[in-house]
Amino acid sequence: MVKKTVKKNRNLAIGLVAVAVGLLLGSFASAPLYRIFCQLTGFGGTTQNGTGLVAANTTSITPAVIKNFHPLTIFFDATVSNNAPLRVDIMTPRVDVAVNQTKKIIYRVANLTDQPLTITSSYNATPQKYAHQIIKIECFCFTKQYLKPHEKKDFSLVFFISPEIINAEGAEKIRELTIGYHFYKVAP
Repeated sequence: MVKKTVKKNRNLAIGLVAVAVGLLLGSFASAPLYRIFCQLTGFGGTTQNGTGLVAANTTSITPAVIKNFHPLTIFFDATVSNNAPLRVDIMTPRVDVAVNQTKKIIYRVANLTDQPLTITSSYNATPQKYAHQIIKIECFCFTKQYLKPHEKKDFSLVFFISPEIINAEGAEKIRELTIGYHFYKVAP
């Protein structure tokens, strides 16, 4: 009877340790997996990655329709986590952009400390309903960035608005979108 109880307790302990190790490993994998999920699906207001402008003949939207669609005002936002001694300046906090027009925005990030910093950023776009229509050609998000003490560095966002936004429900009423980045310190 005692041997059976000891064996059960040992099996329970091994199982609990396995669960704890699994949870620990899962916590390290969760951020990269969530990032991949968001980038693939546009979930949570994340934008999509692209390689260049969408050719008018690859969509059901004619060049004339694209040209006549109203321009959109894109606002840019930056927040900094409490643990990140940074200053972030957006060189152009607002732009008017036509559908399928490429724009480049610079985020200037300054390390305010005497120590090197490793930082990263996450992004989102609102209204979320249209976030997947923002196609990023170049972006600095989800990438570790290294800043020397008191260094200022420019990070580029190059994007365009997909012509497919024209077919989106309520697109005729949308006039503004906001792209936001949240900067935070990460372990080196």
